Amino acid sequence: MACSPKTRFTRLVTKHPELLTQDSVVLVDTVRVVIPEVRVDTVVKVNDLLDTIFLEQEQLKVKVWMKGDQVFIEGKCDTVFVDKIIERKVPIRYYEKTAKWKLLLNNLLPILIIFAIVYFVYRFIRR
Repeated sequence: MACSPKTRFTRLVTKHPELLTQDSVVLVDTVRVVIPEVRVDTVVKVNDLLDTIFLEQEQLKVKVWMKGDQVFIEGKCDTVFVDKIIERKVPIRYYEKTAKWKLLLNNLLPILIIFAIVYFVYRFIRR
C-alpha cells in the first residue's frame, strides 16, 4: 500500500502544493469599432419643395429647404465610435517541466569551465 499511486501522489502534493495551483492573468484589450457610413438617396421636385424637408436615417440627418430660387442642403453624420473591452483569462502554470538536455547543459557547463581554469592554472604554474 505504501507504493500505491494514490499514496505517492498525496505525498508529492503535500511536499509541493504549487504543482496543483493554477492561476490566470486577465488581459484587457480595448477595440474601437467604427459604425460604417450611412447614405440616403431621395428625389424631390422643386415645385413640391415649399417647406423644409428633414431626412433622418440612423446617425445621418439631412435638412433640405428652398429660399427664393436657391436650394440649400445641410447634412450631418455623427460618427459613432464604440469602445469594446475584451477580457481574456490566460492560465499560468507555476511548475513547468524542464527538458533533460537543459538540465544537463546547466550542470555540465560550469564543470567544464572549472576544469578549463584548473588546466590553465596548472600549465601556468608548471612553467
